[in-house]
Amino acid sequence: MRYPVQIEKANTKELQILIEEICSSYVNEAKKFAYVSADNEIKNMLSDKSLEQFLAICRALVSTINNLDLEIVDLIGFDDPIDELSRLMQCWITIGSACETAMQIFLAVYISDFKKSGWKQWQNFNYEEIKSSFFDILDNAVVNGHIERNNARALKDVIKRQLKAKLDIPNLYELKLIDLISFFNKEVGWGQDNTDKLHFIRKNRNCIHSFKEREIGNWEALYDILKFFCSFLIDLKAMIPDVDDYLSYEAEMRAEWEAEMRAEWEAEMRAEWEADMYDC
Repeated sequence: MRYPVQIEKANTKELQILIEEICSSYVNEAKKFAYVSADNEIKNMLSDKSLEQFLAICRALVSTINNLDLEIVDLIGFDDPIDELSRLMQCWITIGSACETAMQIFLAVYISDFKKSGWKQWQNFNYEEIKSSFFDILDNAVVNGHIERNNARALKDVIKRQLKAKLDIPNLYELKLIDLISFFNKEVGWGQDNTDKLHFIRKNRNCIHSFKEREIGNWEALYDILKFFCSFLIDLKAMIPDVDDYLSYEAEMRAEWEAEMRAEWEAEMRAEWEADMYDC
């Protein structure tokens, strides 16, 4: 993936500044869209609180690389390998969360299209009939001694949950990074490189599950991913509908209204003053 020159050539300090600026710009576009939207669901999802949480994640990401020169660190490492591993883990976990939230913000803008997509929703199936078929099989298995009754009951609960989940598309709030990558790959139609980069982030983010031995991307890989994150947000921002013309028109109308209201107020005040002067 080719990055904009400013991002490609940025050193660690410059990259920190770019991350904060680009994240703020992305949030500003989402906030403007929520403001003009007539959809209360969009307004709720893109509330000030939720957008501030995204900015907080981005700031946490910046703080994890504060006072580091990623190119130098990649060459010489840390004196304390556990300290280095801890810092790397923080970076991967945080950037994974930042990507996940950024994608949810984007889908909140296009929530109606997301719902219409039918993603992961089964078509042409009868919930009650399929549930009954599975339950009959389990009941017969209990009668024939192939499964304990309590285990069959547990399986029925799982079946009900899984089938109900297929009646509607998943809730946007509940989507994990792997789900978001899958949706974007299928519905947004972006390049394979984006998908590969995000899966790489997801793999390294899973370092949080620390008991299983796993490889974690090094500083060089992290440096590249931070550049990818900046470019990724720029691309997402570019796909948010531009509402600046509407906001400019609204500002002009508000200015005209305020000017008219002020003129009326001044006329009333002048009339009262002249009446007082006449009485004197």
